[in-house]
Amino acid sequence: APVPGDPDTIAAIVAAINADLGATPAQQPELFAAFERAPVDPYRQATESDVALILDALAAAGVAVGDPEAMESLIAEAQDYFWVDYRLDGFGAWTAIHPAFADPTDVPDDLAPENAYREIPAELYHRFRFEAFIEQKVSDELFVRPIVQRLEAATASLVGRPFVYQNQPDNFTYEEAGNPTAILADASIFLPLIDGQPAGSAFDLDGRAFDLDLLALDKVNARELFQSVAGNVEGAIGALGGLVEEGPPPEDPEDIFALTAHWVEYTLIAPGGEEETYRRYLLDRIGPERRAAGEVRVAPGMAFPDAAQPLLTSLTVSVMPAGYPAAYVAERFAERVTAEVAVFNYFFDNPDATTPPRQLLEALTPAEDLMLNIALEAGHQEAADTRVYAAEPLVVIYEQGLLAGRAQPTGFTRVDIVNNTRRVFDIASGIPRPAPERAIRAGVWETWAERLPLRHLPAGEGYDALSLIREAVAAGRALNVIAPDQAEAVDRLGYRGPTRESILADLERGFVVIAPEPAAAEAGMLGWWRVHPETGETLGVVTGGYGTSTVEYVISIGMSVGFSLPQIVMCRAGGGSPWCCLMNAVAYGAAGFGFGLFLGGFIGGLVGNAVTGSLAAFVLMDIGYNAAGFWFPTLPFDSC
Repeated sequence: APVPGDPDTIAAIVAAINADLGATPAQQPELFAAFERAPVDPYRQATESDVALILDALAAAGVAVGDPEAMESLIAEAQDYFWVDYRLDGFGAWTAIHPAFADPTDVPDDLAPENAYREIPAELYHRFRFEAFIEQKVSDELFVRPIVQRLEAATASLVGRPFVYQNQPDNFTYEEAGNPTAILADASIFLPLIDGQPAGSAFDLDGRAFDLDLLALDKVNARELFQSVAGNVEGAIGALGGLVEEGPPPEDPEDIFALTAHWVEYTLIAPGGEEETYRRYLLDRIGPERRAAGEVRVAPGMAFPDAAQPLLTSLTVSVMPAGYPAAYVAERFAERVTAEVAVFNYFFDNPDATTPPRQLLEALTPAEDLMLNIALEAGHQEAADTRVYAAEPLVVIYEQGLLAGRAQPTGFTRVDIVNNTRRVFDIASGIPRPAPERAIRAGVWETWAERLPLRHLPAGEGYDALSLIREAVAAGRALNVIAPDQAEAVDRLGYRGPTRESILADLERGFVVIAPEPAAAEAGMLGWWRVHPETGETLGVVTGGYGTSTVEYVISIGMSVGFSLPQIVMCRAGGGSPWCCLMNAVAYGAAGFGFGLFLGGFIGGLVGNAVTGSLAAFVLMDIGYNAAGFWFPTLPFDSC
C-alpha cells in the first residue's frame, strides 16, 4: 500500500475527484499550491502588518505591553493542580496519572493531595450561563423581562454540544416562509426555542411575556385574547391621559405597549464564582444613547413589522476548550455526514414531505464549532518555542438571520468571538516566560481566522474588524490609543452611539483600545483593536462589542448552512418550494459545509500537520466548497 500521506498519491486522488466534479485542467494546479508552501507562510502574511500596526500605535502612545510582575500572577492563576488515580479492579494497586509528568518516575516524592474527590464540586468547574431578555415600553417607562432564565452548565458538559437559540413565530409555516414581513405582521407570539424545543416564556411585539402553558389555547383564540386585553388596557390608559389638563398631549393609545429590545447574555463563571457577562442585542428600537438620556420612544425607521426581522436570528452557541483532537474532529464530521445522507434518502423516498421525522433532525447536530475550533487553533502552532493555552473556555457564536429595511430579502451570517482569553509563553530557555507580543500575534491570527468559516458564502456586503481598521487608516484617519483610565476621552474624541458603549465596555474590562477616529458622520460600523496591557490578549472588535466577521448577501436558493428557521425563510424568499427549502436547510448547505471541511481538513492533515494544525487545510477547505458547488446542482432539485 502507498505510504499514508504520500503527496503524489494524494494529489492524484484529489485530481481525480475534482475532475469528476467539473474542475478544469487549468484550475487543478492551483489546488495543490498549498503543498508547495511552508504551512507557516499564510500565518505570517496574514498577521505581520496588523501586529506591526498595533505595536507601533502602542509605542507611539507610550503604552508598555507586559507586566513585570505578570509571572507571579500567572503562576497563582495556574497553581491548582489536579490528577486522577485509577485501578483496573478492586484488588489492584492505584496508579496516578499526572498531566504534568509524562514519566511516572519524575513525579516528586513529596507531592501529596490537599483534597480528594469522588465527585468534583461544582465550584471547581468553569461554568457558562445563557439568558435572554426583552424590554417593554409601558407608556413612558421601560421594563426588562427575562424570557430564558439561567440556562447554566459546567463548560465541560458543553464541549462538542453547541446549542441553537432562535425565536419562532406562532404562525410560521413552510408554505408562507417566503414572506417574512407578512409572517411578522400577523404573528401573535414568538416562541423561544433551544435546539428546536420551547424554552422559557413566549412574547409578542407589544413586549408582553407569558407562560408557555398558555399556548395550549388555540392560536387564533390566544391572539384574540391577548389583543383584546391589550386593547382594553391601552384604551384605558389613553383615556386617563386625556383627563390631564396640563403637560404634553397623551400618547397614541396604540403606542402604550411596545417591544423595544431583545437581547441575550453570555456569562462565564470562573471557579470561585467570579462572573463576566457579555450582552448582545438582537433588536434595539431605542438605541443606547437615547436610552441613557431617558428617551423611551421608538427611534425613527424602527417601525414594526419590518423592524422585527432580526427577531428571526439564529444563534449557534459554542463553548470550546483549546484544540479539538484530530480524531474527534473526524468522528464528529463522519456522524454529521451520516445524518445528512439519512435526510437526503428520506426526501428522495418521500418527495412530497415537508419535514423529516424528528429523530432525523435531532441527528443533525451543529458542526460550526468544529470549523471554528480548527480555524482559531491553527495559528497557535506557529513556533516550537511558544506555548499557547486558553485560560478560560472559548465562547464563539455563529449567527444567521435576516436584516430589516432592505429592498430585497437580505441575510447575514456572522462569527462572533465572545471570549478568547489566552496565555502565551516563550519556552525557548526551558523556563516559561510571558510573551505579550506573541499574545498580540495570536489574537491577530484569531481575528483573521474567524473570517474563514464565512468564505464559502457568496460575495456580498460584509465587514470585519481587520477590514474596517485598514480602510480607516487608508483613508487617513488617525489611530487613537485609549487606556483603561482614560474613559473620559471617548466622548471628547467623538465616538457615539453603540460604538461608544462598546468601547467603554472594553475599557472597563481593562483593555487598551486602538481605534480609528470616527468618520465625520459615523453612522455605520467602526472596528478597533483591544489589547490587554498585562498579558497582550488581543482581539479585533466592531460596533456592538462583537469580535466579529459578517457577510451580508441577497437571498437565493442553496445559501443556507445547517438547519434553522431563518434559512428556510431565506430559501422560500428566493422562490424555493417548501420541501426543497427544508432539504436545502438541513442538507444542501450543511453537506457542502461538511464535505468541504472534512475533505479539506483530512487531506490537509495528511499533507501538513494534524487536522487542527494544518494551514493547507484552509486552502483545501475552499476546494471542498467549490467541489460541493459543482456536485450538488447535478442532483434532482428541479422543484426548487
